[in-house]
Amino acid sequence: MAERAHAVNGGPRGGEYGRHARALDFQFSRHGTTPVADRLASFTQVRGLVFGQYAEASLDVHALIDLAAHALARKHWRSSGARNEAEARSWWVSICRRRIGVAVARAYARYRIRRMVFIGVPRAVLDDRARRGVAGVAGGADGGHRADVDLRDFYRYQVHVRANAD
Repeated sequence: MAERAHAVNGGPRGGEYGRHARALDFQFSRHGTTPVADRLASFTQVRGLVFGQYAEASLDVHALIDLAAHALARKHWRSSGARNEAEARSWWVSICRRRIGVAVARAYARYRIRRMVFIGVPRAVLDDRARRGVAGVAGGADGGHRADVDLRDFYRYQVHVRANAD
C-alpha cells in the first residue's frame, strides 16, 4: 500500500498526477505551454489515501484520521461528556477508524461482487469486446457470453467510497 500511495505523487513532476497533468497539457494546451502541470506544481505534495483489499489503510489515511479526531475532540470534548480532550480524542479516533473501515470493506465487497460476472470469461473475449466497444459478460448466446455489462466499467480500477451509501 505504501508503494501505491507513493505512486500518486512520485516527485515534483512525476507520479500519476504529474503524468495525467502533462497528458492534459499535451491534449488541450498550446504547444510548449503546461498550464495544468504548472498549476499542480503550485500546490503542496499530493498525498495518496490508499486502502487495501482487507480495509487496511496507508499512513496518510491514519494521519488524516488523527487530525480529524483531534479537531473533533478539541471542539466537542465537553459536550460529549469526556473528562478531558485526550479521552475524547481516543474515542473519536476509534469511531472514525471504525466508520471508514466499514465503508471501505463494504465498497470493496460490492466491487468484488460486481466483477464476479467476469469469472470464466476468457481475457481475449473481454479485450476484443473492449476494442469494439461492446459490452460482455459470461453466460450468453455467443459461446457462453452475454452482453449486458459495459466493459469500460470492467477496466476502471478505481472504487469510489461514500459512507452510509446503500
